[in-house]
Amino acid sequence: LWWNKEAEIKQWNKKQPKLNAWFETIGISHADDISSIILTCLYRNLKGKDYEIEKQVKRYQKHWKEQGYKNGIPRHN
Repeated sequence: LWWNKEAEIKQWNKKQPKLNAWFETIGISHADDISSIILTCLYRNLKGKDYEIEKQVKRYQKHWKEQGYKNGIPRHN
């Protein structure tokens, strides 16, 4: 889940993985946020509950806005 096109790590693929690309389309780019959302959705699925993806996304974006990221999406630039 840790991927960044600007990274200078040889082992990282320069092409963005599909999972990372999908999460980016919903406004999530940090690997810890992605893994947390995946685990929360798994738990909610096992309990027969709605994933509430939008609610989860808003929670993480609120956190990143509080950390100084204007749009709530941390970027490695």
